Amino acid sequence: NGAFRISPEEGRWTWFSTNNQFGTPMGIMQLRLQYEDGSEEIIGSDNSWTASSSPIIYNNVYGGEDYDARL
Repeated sequence: NGAFRISPEEGRWTWFSTNNQFGTPMGIMQLRLQYEDGSEEIIGSDNSWTASSSPIIYNNVYGGEDYDARL
C-alpha cells in the first residue's frame, strides 16, 4: 500500500514524489451490514457516486492536514 515509502520533507512526512505513480485517484467502497436478526445488506459504490474538491488541500497520516477555509 505504499505506507512504508514515506520520507521527511519540508518538516513533515510525505510520500516520495518521484515514485508516487499509482494511477488516477479513485475511491471504491463496499459496506457490509450485519443485523441482529442475521440478515445482511451490502452497499457499494458505483458510477453514480461523485466527488468534489474541498478545503482540505493536504492530508497525510504522518504529516497532518492542511485546511484552507478560503476554498
